[in-house]
Amino acid sequence: MYNRRTLFAAVLMLATLCLSLLFIAVHADHDCIGEDCPVCAVIRIVHSCLHSINTNTVASFIKHSFFILHIVLLCVFIAFVRATPVTQKVKLNT
Repeated sequence: MYNRRTLFAAVLMLATLCLSLLFIAVHADHDCIGEDCPVCAVIRIVHSCLHSINTNTVASFIKHSFFILHIVLLCVFIAFVRATPVTQKVKLNT
């Protein structure tokens, strides 16, 4: 269905987008030291990285992110919903 390279690229793009937006949000109100501020330089680099993503890449990412979300939700469901009355064979007396 999906090859590993495509899924890996989608995961990397998701991580890039999330971490870039997180960095901008956290450092938006930093104490700027002036013209040679390293934080401002990184924010400019992140901003240009986010703007360089074209629409075909985003469309492909959205298509694969639904698959990744499905896998993540399935893993969460398996991890947290192990013990149910049905799986433990609990008899409900009335």
